[in-house]
Amino acid sequence: MSKLIGALTALTALTVCLLNGIEPVTTIVRALVAFAIGHVVGAVWEGISQRMSPRRMSAVLERQDKESPDAEAA
Repeated sequence: MSKLIGALTALTALTVCLLNGIEPVTTIVRALVAFAIGHVVGAVWEGISQRMSPRRMSAVLERQDKESPDAEAA
């Protein structure tokens, strides 16, 4: 997912630079920077969304319920 977001940001940077007539070297550098930023932000976003998924959260809560001392006393 993060590579897809990086590719989309790089493609957007390339398109904007080409439409505005910016030098080719500058265009490529901007696209590489956009890809790197998009890749990092996509990886962070993916990590956060996986941690906050309802399936994972319910599994964590069930595990905590089993390990709690109150569950043993009941």
